[in-house]
Amino acid sequence: RPSMVDGDSRQRKGKNAGRPAAERAPVSRYASSTDGGGNGNGMQELLAGEVPDLVLSILAAVNCCTPLWEQDIWWQIRVGDELLERGHFPVREEWSYTSGHREFHNHWWIATALFSLVYRCAGVPGLVCLRGAMVAVFMRLLLAVFPRTFVRWPLAALCFKILRHRLQLRPETMCVSLFLVLFLVRRRPAFGGLDGANPANPDASLLERIFLPEVMCIWFIVVLVANTHVGMVPFSGLTALILLMDGFIKHPKGKWRSAGIDPVPILRALPLAVVPFINPQPTAAITYILHHAPGNYKSSGQLLNPEMQSFPDEFLAWWNGKPTADDHPGPLLLAFVVLTAGAFLYFIARPYGTRPSGMQSAILSLPALAVYLTLTADRCRNLLWTVCFVAAMLGKSHGEVEFVRAKRSLRHRVLLP
Repeated sequence: RPSMVDGDSRQRKGKNAGRPAAERAPVSRYASSTDGGGNGNGMQELLAGEVPDLVLSILAAVNCCTPLWEQDIWWQIRVGDELLERGHFPVREEWSYTSGHREFHNHWWIATALFSLVYRCAGVPGLVCLRGAMVAVFMRLLLAVFPRTFVRWPLAALCFKILRHRLQLRPETMCVSLFLVLFLVRRRPAFGGLDGANPANPDASLLERIFLPEVMCIWFIVVLVANTHVGMVPFSGLTALILLMDGFIKHPKGKWRSAGIDPVPILRALPLAVVPFINPQPTAAITYILHHAPGNYKSSGQLLNPEMQSFPDEFLAWWNGKPTADDHPGPLLLAFVVLTAGAFLYFIARPYGTRPSGMQSAILSLPALAVYLTLTADRCRNLLWTVCFVAAMLGKSHGEVEFVRAKRSLRHRVLLP
């Protein structure tokens, strides 16, 4: 009995018969490797892929539903209250008579408004559940970024263990989930022209290739980050830059890969110079980002909080038996070093076309990794972003997904003629 794959193939051939190549109906080349490859085993793929991912995400969320301990949550709720009640964006410190001369701006207005709403509706239990929901979303997105094999489960579990203490009820946790969405948007089929031999639509105009819905979605995500926590703009902006710029150096093979510079990725990345500052207080946002630049925060003497320690300081504190913010930071930091080294070696060993979509150019991805490692060395709290970037370096490209689909289709035809 002919399989469903053969039937689908005959339908496509009949639809495209006698038509020029440029006018043939497009065939999905980039179907997800979890869609069963057209072999009729959708339920089996669901049980083997989606259900374990959801279970692992729920377990991580439950593990993070502990009593509130974040020291910043209460003033963040207060700022959110003022925003909801008066539509007020402060410019000065208004809660202390002796500090009234100091500048203070609400750079986290989306997050603080959400915290305030949840606290009004559900109190402290609602905030605890919100933290659990944020962690569940983060874990599900992290699993989606990893390669779609069983290896993603132990890797995601290791990443969660490394980041467990830093997945807090903070605007940063919301921003890092948006950070992971950037990689998933970049892997959409519309970007196939940057990863394959020909663009997805060879007849598209220059504006159509620049203003793809996926490109505008990346811009919008950076704007969301800028309004959720403006201090996280350097992380999301840098990643958006390399994802959009990937492929600007043309490969010497194929019509669209002739040697030279492709201006389309460059033009896609240009708006990133503006979109991070689309927020209610853009001038103060620039000052805030510069104040927290590597080295500046430490030199300002604001490192009394142990969570703000540098990577070497936190490791040495554990080595010398001193109190640390995390329970066992030493082994976890060593696990992070091993994970990063392994991802780096695996990345450079992979051929260009099999590297993750949007991260195929080593001249962009590896310097970005170096920047993230520098930021982590300056402040161990930045592990969140570096671990997520390392996870994305292990992901699959469109070509690999296509190969997996073809292999499954061939296996189905041979075993079930």
